[in-house]
Amino acid sequence: MSPMVASMNGKMHARGAKKRVDHILYYKPNIPLAIIEAKDNNHTVGAGMQQALGYAKPLDVPFVFSSNGDGFLFHDKTVKSGPIETELSLNALPSPEHLWQKYKAFKGITDEVD
Repeated sequence: MSPMVASMNGKMHARGAKKRVDHILYYKPNIPLAIIEAKDNNHTVGAGMQQALGYAKPLDVPFVFSSNGDGFLFHDKTVKSGPIETELSLNALPSPEHLWQKYKAFKGITDEVD
């Protein structure tokens, strides 16, 4: 049931359902690294990408994945040239270490700070 709120004219309106991220990947505590939006395989692999990008923006997360269970669409904000989105098979998901190294370079985090 949606919470009810009073409008300025006193009438009651239902708020929309709260949106929730399906999965947030962390490499280190309190540092979100990637968002994964999962849909069923009645959807295309990239069907959840716009929704996931909406979640990633306020979290300042550079890596976004959309999946339908058959594969992934990978959106990589760290790319300087070439395609920013790549379709990946289920077994081609980048390793946490690989994403962390790209994240550090993108954010200017040195090994000493790491």
